[in-house]
Amino acid sequence: MGTNITKEELLQGLREDKEMLELEKQGLDLEAYAANMESKFKLEVVSVDVTGDKAVAHVALTSPEFGEEADALMEKAVDAAIADLDVENMTEDDFTKLMMGVVSDVLTDPTFPTTTQTFDIDYVKNNGTWEMADESGVEADLNSLVDTAA
Repeated sequence: MGTNITKEELLQGLREDKEMLELEKQGLDLEAYAANMESKFKLEVVSVDVTGDKAVAHVALTSPEFGEEADALMEKAVDAAIADLDVENMTEDDFTKLMMGVVSDVLTDPTFPTTTQTFDIDYVKNNGTWEMADESGVEADLNSLVDTAA
């Protein structure tokens, strides 16, 4: 079983991040960035264990991994983007906008690295309906994983 983390959910998280808001001021299109990130996220229910009125969903979240591999892809993309440009005569604003576009576009590279983290979600059956035992804890865990990726 799988599900997707939507562009809108990512965008909401990005708009709550001070660093991302600063990058937006510098020219990063947060909507395009969120759309590009969306393709790198995957939330999958690996298995579910049920014991009476309790259940545990074992979940895997795949997200972008911003590390050395991503930095190397970014450097290669920047080099390609400026190869035929007269960057010395570009305004600072134009150069910054170009770089922000490259940052966003690099996420669409099929070789952009991802990482997968697993966690469990506890459920309880109340009056015949399955409910998360602690929804706030799961939401906090997911937000933390998404924020780490962003």
